[in-house]
Amino acid sequence: MVMYALHDAVVKPMPGNPLAPCLAESFSASEDGLAYEFVLRNGVRFHNGDPVTAEDVKFSFERYRGTSHDLMQERMASVEALEPRRVRFTLKKPDGFSDLLRERHRRRLDRTQEVRRAGRY
Repeated sequence: MVMYALHDAVVKPMPGNPLAPCLAESFSASEDGLAYEFVLRNGVRFHNGDPVTAEDVKFSFERYRGTSHDLMQERMASVEALEPRRVRFTLKKPDGFSDLLRERHRRRLDRTQEVRRAGRY
């Protein structure tokens, strides 16, 4: 439980729903299975009170360097912050995103400006 309190996910596995919304209030997939759009919950904030935005999700995905980095980069064509609360992940080929969403390795959502200001990555 502590991990979810410190580093939450856009979706997370829950009993009866392997892709339950978490930071996202909803998500949808294109008919061709190449694009997935997430709508972030309104009012979600970082520990310092700043809102979590689609730019933060995009930045966190792009800077992720954990054990699934190569897999994610291999399958992802692009990540776009469409609106402050809407982010789109586009795959290179269909059916690759479900595996990424189910990946057990935690991907941390980082405060974009704080990381850049600190000079990391």
